[in-house]
Amino acid sequence: MAYSINPQDFDGSLTPVRMCQFFDCDNDAVASLDCPAPSEAAISPDGQPGCCSNEFVLSVTDISCGGVGEATSGQVYIRVDMQEGDGCVYYDLGFHC
Repeated sequence: MAYSINPQDFDGSLTPVRMCQFFDCDNDAVASLDCPAPSEAAISPDGQPGCCSNEFVLSVTDISCGGVGEATSGQVYIRVDMQEGDGCVYYDLGFHC
């Protein structure tokens, strides 16, 4: 089954930021997912798989936490960070499932 989590309404400074989404399945399985272009596969510091993009929009689809016919449920973690260097920037992020 395909699921999609789409950040929307990103309002940030002109400073480039990177947006990432990571997935933690409720059934302790490792999530499988497809990262849309131009995003790239990534692993969170806690070991969850996900995708990161330098674009302001990241829509990850086809998230699965098991075999065919198994329910997919879990937690989605969204991270916004700097592409290069450290600093504080203002941003406002909304999302929908």
